[in-house]
Formats: sequence, C-alpha cells, structure tokens
Amino acid sequence: GKIKVADLSGQSAILEAELPGSGHVVAAALNGHAIAVSSAGEMKVFDITSLKLRREQTISVKDANRIETAGSFVAVGNLSTGDVGVYDLRPPRVNLVEYRRFATGLLAIAVSATGRITVATERGTILAGPSVAAPALVRAIDFFEQDRFLVGGDFLGVHVVAAANPPRGVVGCPA
Repeated sequence: GKIKVADLSGQSAILEAELPGSGHVVAAALNGHAIAVSSAGEMKVFDITSLKLRREQTISVKDANRIETAGSFVAVGNLSTGDVGVYDLRPPRVNLVEYRRFATGLLAIAVSATGRITVATERGTILAGPSVAAPALVRAIDFFEQDRFLVGGDFLGVHVVAAANPPRGVVGCPA
C-alpha cells in the first residue's frame, strides 16, 4: 500500500506515500509524475520530487495490470479484458484522450508522445489503426516513428514493423 521513490545515486532520502486499498499498478512518467492506479480504477498522480498528490480521478479501466507512458500521456490497460485508456496528465486535470475495448486479450501496449496507442494481441496481430504484420507473437512494443514500431517477442531479435512493409530485423537477428 505504498509508493516509493528513490534516487539511484543514493544521495537523497527515499520518499514514500500511502496508497489506500490494494492491487495498485505504478509507473514513473517521463514528465516528473508518478502514477498509481488501483484495481477499482482510482488514478492518483504524484509529483515525483516530493510525492505530493497533484491530481486524482476515477478512470474507466478496472483491474489495470499495465501502464505505459510517453511525454504527458499515460496508457492504462487490462491486458486480459482488452481495455485500454489513454490519459493526458497536463494540468489542471487528468483528461481522457481515448478509450478502447479490444475484442481479444492483449500481450503489450504502447503510447506515443502524441497520445496514440498501439497494441499487440493474443491473436498475433498488431493494431495501430491498420493491422500490422509481425514475425510471431509480440510481447513488447514501442513507437519507433509515427507508423513504425519496434517489437520483440516469440522470435529472434528486435524488428521494425509497419503496415506498408514486411517486418525487418534490426538487432540480434540472423543475417
């Protein structure tokens, strides 16, 4: 029931804040915030330097088990139900940008710095607007460029995938 922030250099004290309830998922956002989401969908946004509560709001995603961040956006997902919400953390409040319920379970989600989401499904597809081909099941995904993605999973190495082109190995792939 606590969120903790520690300076990896060990030069600053560890900060702690209490979280009511149980089943929280926590991630450090890129813009100086720590986010905690309870199983009931209560999102709390803390300033990462002081752990002071800045904003709180109930969101649509329940039993969240994945949080991904980019810029001022956070994607909160429940991989088994296929629910994903994208929220803009810029003040004064948390704003819902997009909410989607995918028809299949998810293996991975990513959010871009502009608030777009892409997901890798249990059926082996990547959904990013159009469906994108992958070498096999994708278990990790991130935006590389607007319509190209870095993926890793049940295949050798890391690949770049895009809707218009076949997957291309870029790291640790056989020549």
